[in-house]
Amino acid sequence: MIFAVHAVDNRTSWQGIPVYLLFVGFVGRIASSKIELRRGEIVVVNPLRSHSIPAAAVRAVEVSDDGTLEVHYGKEEQVAAFAYGGSVIDLLKRTSDGAAREIREWIRANRADGDRYSVSVRWTRCRFPDMAVVASVVTAAVGALVMVLTSS
Repeated sequence: MIFAVHAVDNRTSWQGIPVYLLFVGFVGRIASSKIELRRGEIVVVNPLRSHSIPAAAVRAVEVSDDGTLEVHYGKEEQVAAFAYGGSVIDLLKRTSDGAAREIREWIRANRADGDRYSVSVRWTRCRFPDMAVVASVVTAAVGALVMVLTSS
C-alpha cells in the first residue's frame, strides 16, 4: 500500500488507502468473533475482549429476547457472545438457539467438580485485522509526509 501511494499521480487520491485498511481492520475484528469449546473451558471471543470461562463456572447458557447468546457464570456475571448477537439471519435460521443447545451439551459432558475456578478476561488479539490498522496508520503518516515534502 505504501508503494501504491508513491505510484499515484494525484496528490490526494492515495487517502482512500488508509480508510480502506481501517475498514478491513474493523470488519476483520467483527468477523473473528466466535465461541470456542476447549477442554474444560468455554472461550467467548468478542471483537475487543475474550472471556475464558471454566465449564465448572457456567451456570446457564441462554438466548435473550433479542436473540443474543449469553453465558451466565459465577454468581451474577454474564457475557454476551457478539458472534451470536441476534441478527436477521438468526431470526430465520435460529443459530443462537442451536449454539446454546450445543454448548449446554458440551458443558454436561465437560463439567468438572469443584468450587474453585478462575475466569480470565483479556484483550482479543486479531493478527491480520490489527496489522491492517497499523498499516493504515503507517500509510497515512508516510502519505502525509510525502505530501509535505513534495509541496511547493
